[in-house]
Amino acid sequence: MNTRLMFDNFITNKNAQILEIGPLTRPLAKKDMYPNTLYCDIRNTEQIKQLYSGNDYLTTTNISVSLQDIINIDVVIQNSYKDTFKEKHFDYVIASHVLEHVEDIIYFLQDIYSILNNNGGEFIIFFPDKRYCFDHFREEASFRDAYDVFINKRPALARMVLDFFSSAISENNPNIFWADENLSVLLPQNNIKQAVECFNKSLAGKSSDDVHYWPFSDSGFIKFLYDLTRADLIQYHCKNIYPTECNTQEFLVILQKTQEWEINKELDNLRQLYKLTTQQTQLSEIRAHMVALEQSLSWRITKPLRIFKKLLFK
Repeated sequence: MNTRLMFDNFITNKNAQILEIGPLTRPLAKKDMYPNTLYCDIRNTEQIKQLYSGNDYLTTTNISVSLQDIINIDVVIQNSYKDTFKEKHFDYVIASHVLEHVEDIIYFLQDIYSILNNNGGEFIIFFPDKRYCFDHFREEASFRDAYDVFINKRPALARMVLDFFSSAISENNPNIFWADENLSVLLPQNNIKQAVECFNKSLAGKSSDDVHYWPFSDSGFIKFLYDLTRADLIQYHCKNIYPTECNTQEFLVILQKTQEWEINKELDNLRQLYKLTTQQTQLSEIRAHMVALEQSLSWRITKPLRIFKKLLFK
């Protein structure tokens, strides 16, 4: 199932109040279909174009962005989402490949919660799975890391900067990671001295141009939400998760703000979603290995023998 192609099924009310964060070149909520949509970012359109003209993030990951396709921003965020939108609330807030770039992810989740409609407002999150993108060799983020940043800010964030610039790689094709063959040739060869320089700049209070601060797998993200919930730091209901599918690199999580939220029920819900996600990962990995096997030369060569064996042992 391609969740991006199914996106319109998630928002059936075409007149819904929608905020899409950081659409860059690929907005999900198209204004011709959802007229009450606003695009926002922490930078204005020209600043975004300047950022993606060239920076350390692009060099490290080998990502390229078409400047002419960058979407015009309607609202530039000032201080926080709550401050920017005052009393305005949204039916849906959308963040596609955004959360991993946010410096303080716990504060961000709390901030978005404050601008959702009280009964049923949804936060739709597309997140790159660290296992199948350029974050493959990085340590998975955790509640420990996020809470450290939430409390201590810049000194704690520097650790995530060091991890990114020392271990992110320039390969981003999910098929390669799913095949799980010859990954040793992709081991990071980043300049550690440069990574340490970025670390020291972060310690000194200078933000990097752009970084994936929060590398998560799908099940790791659900565990993260579980920890935040039992720490009483968020009060979202995790409505659904669409785990990372074979030969893809992103998962989808839908968080809901509801008046019926109860912590014990939500913890039970997250336990079930964690179980579902880990089972789906196992099935997807088996499927990926079967596809790789069927496409291999040895599998094609031995096909006559397998047919003969099947006939012989009927």
